[in-house]
Amino acid sequence: MFCAFFVLNPLVTSFEVTLLNKYKMKAIKGDYSSPPIFKAGDAVYALIKPELKLIVDHYIDRIYYCKDEISADGSEYAYFERELVPKG
Repeated sequence: MFCAFFVLNPLVTSFEVTLLNKYKMKAIKGDYSSPPIFKAGDAVYALIKPELKLIVDHYIDRIYYCKDEISADGSEYAYFERELVPKG
């Protein structure tokens, strides 16, 4: 019988899984960070609103901050990578 504990560090994109059982303790470390798919200035569409053309402004902590290509009001939208598709 074992228990699994997940410790997430918000500053570093790595995790540590500690498996504890009756006889031994084992730690597994891994880094699952990947570089962003879209770069600043790339044109993308949101899956939930495909008629809205977006330009990627910046990328922080797995979140893309995008601006509307047409609107000049300066509003910014935040999306995860899985919510965006490339303009093509």
